[in-house]
Amino acid sequence: MASHGGQGASKRCAELEEFVADYLEGRLPAPAQQRLGAHVDECPACRAFLASYRSTVQVAKHALRRSSDRAEAPEALVQAILRSLSR
Repeated sequence: MASHGGQGASKRCAELEEFVADYLEGRLPAPAQQRLGAHVDECPACRAFLASYRSTVQVAKHALRRSSDRAEAPEALVQAILRSLSR
């Protein structure tokens, strides 16, 4: 992604890559948030990167929810483990 545009563009692309989670969650200082937002508005590669990142996060959250739904241990197993720990 950092190979497109001029020197300033590649610096912004690299900055977005480094701080993508903070940018998406609005945790950056206001000037940095605004600077990256303006860059994303003008940079198709960074818009595509953000779309891919968001999609990846959603897939991971969905997979985590599904795996935690199935992660319940039978009560007998829980009790057996607790008994063995209290010995």
